Amino acid sequence: MLADCGCWYKISIGNFDNVGECQYAVPSYWDIGKAYKHLIKQVALEKKIDVVDAIIEAYHSFFFRRLHTI
Repeated sequence: MLADCGCWYKISIGNFDNVGECQYAVPSYWDIGKAYKHLIKQVALEKKIDVVDAIIEAYHSFFFRRLHTI
């Protein structure tokens, strides 16, 4: 049945190792946490707001959406 679905979506049959073929290291949750920390600190400094408000600003920013697609 799965082989039949391939023709609908033009998916070729084969072995695919997307992680093995990555050209970069997959970030760990520590790496992502550091990126969030840096983003929040930068927002707080640039907008001269406290950390709680900076967290809200950061989570609604373009960069947050970009970090989430990594």
